[in-house]
Amino acid sequence: MEFNPKLEGISHGMGSSHLLPHDQLNVAHSGAETDNLLSQANELVKRLNEIHESRKGQPLSEKWVLIFVTIGTEELCSKCDEPHIPSLRRTLTTLRKGIPNAIIVLIGPIHVTKSSQQTYNLLKPRCPCLSKIPNTKLRQIQRKWREGFLQLEEEFNKREYMSFEVLTLPLLQITSRYPEQLFLAERPLLNRRGHAYAAKWLWNRLISGPRYNVSKVVLSEESYYCPSLKCPYFRTSRNLQNCVTMTISEYERVFATTPAADKAITINYRLQSLQDHLGWYIGVAIFLCTVSVFSLGTIFYCHGLKQTKGRFENVQGV
Repeated sequence: MEFNPKLEGISHGMGSSHLLPHDQLNVAHSGAETDNLLSQANELVKRLNEIHESRKGQPLSEKWVLIFVTIGTEELCSKCDEPHIPSLRRTLTTLRKGIPNAIIVLIGPIHVTKSSQQTYNLLKPRCPCLSKIPNTKLRQIQRKWREGFLQLEEEFNKREYMSFEVLTLPLLQITSRYPEQLFLAERPLLNRRGHAYAAKWLWNRLISGPRYNVSKVVLSEESYYCPSLKCPYFRTSRNLQNCVTMTISEYERVFATTPAADKAITINYRLQSLQDHLGWYIGVAIFLCTVSVFSLGTIFYCHGLKQTKGRFENVQGV
């Protein structure tokens, strides 16, 4: 709002989402996890449509919405959980269908390290669950977050939607010479300085793309990057290799004569859930069959022990 009066949806991040004005468009809930984001997505779509229906101006279909989804720190900290990818997929699908033009930035757990020791996450000793597991286990869980997020990014962007893009940042990496000063005392939460470092890292990462190497910079001395004149956009998988700058009139002229192929894919979530848990279903079936065989075998064996004659001795004439 300070730099561009046309921007809408500023959020101060103070107070619960149901107490904040709806025009702040902040629907984040404290303690949210990846498996319950769908309700927040529905609420955001509802608020966006209500706001633009009540105002007489540019319709929502002619605006672009930039959405930041920050999730995972509390989930990882308290439960050592991996991300619930099916739920995240449904959340992104809801946003795609409910918002005409959107860029989604999906951000995973924070990873705070010391400049001289960047493999050790200082979040670990502050968390009730992470403090109990070895570093190798933590790295395995973080790898699951990375793989799951990148899978979602590839899954949505390969369909080449004209007005929907997903950018995933599996870890929000903050490196500092004095990282302990970025946390609230004895808690796994960033203080004001920590949030400032996180915001700077996020902006510079969006502007420069995946080549932004936090291990070679000092965030306290780093400046906010300016967009490149050759590519004044957030760097996504679509414009990373080939970024073309064009005016609105040029864009309309090109795409008015180029029909876009409809590459949308309808997802059968029931079938996908069955495929995701197929191994579990097979394991249960094998277990039940094994239990049945042992149970029936035990019954017949015990019954046989009670017999005083062999089975052929009971036949007449023998």
